Amino acid sequence: MKKSILWSLRLGFSSAQSEKIETLGLEKFLSTSLKVEVDKRMPSFLNSEPKSFIDFRKLREKIKNASAEERKEFGSKQRKTAIKLQKWWLDKMMNSEYPLIESMVCFWHNHFVSTQQKVKVNYWIYQHHMILRNHAFGNFKTLTKQIIKSNAMISYLDNAKNRNNNFNENLSRELL
Repeated sequence: MKKSILWSLRLGFSSAQSEKIETLGLEKFLSTSLKVEVDKRMPSFLNSEPKSFIDFRKLREKIKNASAEERKEFGSKQRKTAIKLQKWWLDKMMNSEYPLIESMVCFWHNHFVSTQQKVKVNYWIYQHHMILRNHAFGNFKTLTKQIIKSNAMISYLDNAKNRNNNFNENLSRELL
């Protein structure tokens, strides 16, 4: 299959992947892409990241009581981890044998947006992407139910700020 056709389909495969598609045929390549097993191994650079809201609150309290130099060092570490996460994802996009799933993660990430700048916890962004990865070709309703429970989405849409008689409507508005 010509690279120009693949690019016009917005699939953006590399030259090596184009050759693989030519060898397998587009139909077999796509059917194989749809059956690819998702790599569930978490990158080691996320091991020290807070995993829950409780962990995040403890970390924020620790940072609040830290010196200016310690806060600066923590911020620098967070930015470096965020860059590592971005590079990790780009590497998956560029080097996966069957990159269609990563294209779908990018597509769904554009639909169910969350950003590190707002969420502030790199592990939650990773977890958000893993939900998108696991449900990339699945049922939209199931994906939606999973994604709105993710810490990244709750944080991004300020859902944790809901209070009795003072509702935050960001999540409901986005779902509509």
